[in-house]
Amino acid sequence: MMMVACQCGEDIDIKPDASRDAAIVDASRRDSSVDAAAPDATELDATFPDAAELDATELDATFPDATELDATEFDATELDATELDATELDATFPDATELDATFPDATELDATFADAAAPDATDPDASAPDVGPSDGGPSIDFAALSWSIQAIVDPRTSVFGVPQTNGPRNLRGLAISPSGRYLYAGYLNTSSISAELRQIDLTLSGTAAIVNRAFGLGGKSIAVDDLGRVFVAGQERITVHTSSLTGPIFEIPGLIRCEGLTVTREAGELVVYSTDRTLGTLERRVLSESGGAITGAVLSGLGGLGQLSIDPNGSLRNVKVDPSGRIWVVAYAGNRVYRLDPDGGGLVSTHVEQPFDLGFDGPYVLVTHDLARDITRLDANTLAAVPPGAAPPWTTLSLVFDGQNHLGALTGLVVLPNVGFFVANESGSSFPVPDPVNGGTVTLDDPILWCRP
Repeated sequence: MMMVACQCGEDIDIKPDASRDAAIVDASRRDSSVDAAAPDATELDATFPDAAELDATELDATFPDATELDATEFDATELDATELDATELDATFPDATELDATFPDATELDATFADAAAPDATDPDASAPDVGPSDGGPSIDFAALSWSIQAIVDPRTSVFGVPQTNGPRNLRGLAISPSGRYLYAGYLNTSSISAELRQIDLTLSGTAAIVNRAFGLGGKSIAVDDLGRVFVAGQERITVHTSSLTGPIFEIPGLIRCEGLTVTREAGELVVYSTDRTLGTLERRVLSESGGAITGAVLSGLGGLGQLSIDPNGSLRNVKVDPSGRIWVVAYAGNRVYRLDPDGGGLVSTHVEQPFDLGFDGPYVLVTHDLARDITRLDANTLAAVPPGAAPPWTTLSLVFDGQNHLGALTGLVVLPNVGFFVANESGSSFPVPDPVNGGTVTLDDPILWCRP
């Protein structure tokens, strides 16, 4: 693996150059085309079973026996501890360090799904949630970063018997399980039917790493609570699913265009923050729980009735809560990153070009820059830019800089403080690789990138 020192300018404004102006204009078309192709683009499939029971807690990342899964995962519709979930992993999977055999030549694109730089599920540091230490603490060394490809859609292969020729594509939302073992990835595709959410086992490689999936869940924003339940932003509603993506087991309906959410504990209560892209508002809901199930959601806090106007014209995207309880919101069209106190006061902001998602790393906030295709660090207290930033070494990774139809972008982000980060290369693309079955060449699409010192 090549060590790459990624340098950004001293200015906080990360502006795309003139050669990218046309592509940046197309960014709005990228979002709008997806929405236009599906008037009810994120409406969830109503045929999902109605299960109020919780999926069992996330698999223990310490894995006492590498060939044996923890049998404590319950079926989504039956709390029977003696019955394994139907999607339980088969211990006969090949060695996690092997690459998918369909890669024709080792000199072709290096799909380093199980690269040694990837987080070790047995490492306590890899189990940290997506926040940094409460005292600021140590951080990722941005002076010498190493990049690899954690996962990528290979159209020459199949997942659960279904070819990946036409999907999934348009990767966006990312989230990680409390144990650090599972990564959740949302692919928008072009309709609510073909949209797909995947659960990826970071201890495995290739297509074997995709252990569960659900259709009709695009996942523009995804969050996972401390019990492993998966929350999905679905524009008109937020849905909650088991860790193995069955459900929904709970819904928050009546939203307008929710494209950002996060879930946290505040004074023991489970709280969901969400943004509305159309209204420019931030909402806070306290969830009630009983017998291990979520039973209700009530707007509350933020200095009033649980709703606060942030930027009506900003096209709000993701929202996160830092270790101090402060709330951070990105406004894509407004080119702003906002921070406010838990009570809804103290609203401040800074100018950042095309911000899309963010995460926390000790004293810093990492921000992805959509079509600018890089990452900026902000000081969490002063909001000043802190160089160096980071950008993938596209050629070294055998990836095309501007991706599919010049719309390749850096969007979803998961940060493991003082360890590394995952970033979604939405509409990204590899250089052409041979297709031994159909002849000619194909590209591998929508990679999830992993970066660490």
